Amino acid sequence: DTDERKEIFISIILPLILQVNENIIKGRKSLSEIMYSMETNGEMSEEERKWINQKLKQYRIETFDIPELYSRMNIIPPSLAITQAAIETGWGTSRFATEANALYGQWTWDDDKGMVPRQRGDDESHSIKVFDNLMGAVRGYAFNLNTHPAYEDFRVERRQYKNPKKIDVNDLLITLIFYSELGYEYIDNLN
Repeated sequence: DTDERKEIFISIILPLILQVNENIIKGRKSLSEIMYSMETNGEMSEEERKWINQKLKQYRIETFDIPELYSRMNIIPPSLAITQAAIETGWGTSRFATEANALYGQWTWDDDKGMVPRQRGDDESHSIKVFDNLMGAVRGYAFNLNTHPAYEDFRVERRQYKNPKKIDVNDLLITLIFYSELGYEYIDNLN
């Protein structure tokens, strides 16, 4: 039953998204505390500097840019994450979802780390990234949106919301134009 399948899919994916977002929020809160401490004291501890450097590396920021880190260290709206997973996997029924825990169609150019699409052309070299579990797929998706240059517009638009939990997903959709080869059709599907 289609409705039951959708319900089950959401009940599996939503807790994973919420957990990933909760971890991001914890890191963001720690960063806020360090930023506040720097503003009031004018310095940070060696431990804080080490933590920030680790986060800068994790979020693929090459300079000591705390505002950029704060911008990237942000949640992915659950409704968007569920919608993209549903579209990318046919509500969890795709071969990539069932055999590779791939919920978001993320590409890799290393066939050892991916599953080759059956329809891949001879002139193409991408695979769909394989994950050990669904949590890994959700983490990878959040990481992708929070770090990849193709989603800079997504991060810029999201940055306008002071409270991450009040992000208007509709404002973010057009920024995902490069997420799929379908372009504007993909945005219509997300809508």
